[in-house]
Amino acid sequence: MTQEGFGSNAVVDRAGNFEWKNVVPGNYIVQVFGGDDQGFFLRSATLGGRDISTGFTASGPVTVELVVSTKGGTIEGTVLEKEKDVDTDHPVANAMVVAVPEEKYRKLSDHFKTGSTDQKGQFTITGLTPGNYTLYAWEDLEDNLWYDTDFLKSQEANGTAVKVAEGSNQKVELKLSPVSEEWR
Repeated sequence: MTQEGFGSNAVVDRAGNFEWKNVVPGNYIVQVFGGDDQGFFLRSATLGGRDISTGFTASGPVTVELVVSTKGGTIEGTVLEKEKDVDTDHPVANAMVVAVPEEKYRKLSDHFKTGSTDQKGQFTITGLTPGNYTLYAWEDLEDNLWYDTDFLKSQEANGTAVKVAEGSNQKVELKLSPVSEEWR
């Protein structure tokens, strides 16, 4: 996929090989889609032994080595909100929970993972690539606003930092993040 977001899919055969033909020279990123519910993630992407997980330039035939794992991290938790005029928390149903990757991976949409809370305020996010994330929980937020760098800067104080390891399963408790009117 080009860094502008245009790309093509390649089907992987039974031996784990794939091929793209007629690729024009340019800057590219590699993303693996499918199987999120089974924990798939791109463990590594290399070109001539060099890490290309955040992108590479192709100007002729190249061989890219991709390693995919089925042991993505999982985060489970509950989203809570303080009740007005009472010093207790209650679960929040239908909140959007987003795992935002560390800054160097924010141009890779497959590193962002989402989940939503059930009636008990509980959520599960699977298939996380190992690394550092900030978790947020929002209500009534426009779809995909979490990709906006200015919006994320406005939310920094509301996030909960987590470190995800391969195959890890973590439990967290999140507070609902307030969103100002300018972002609604």
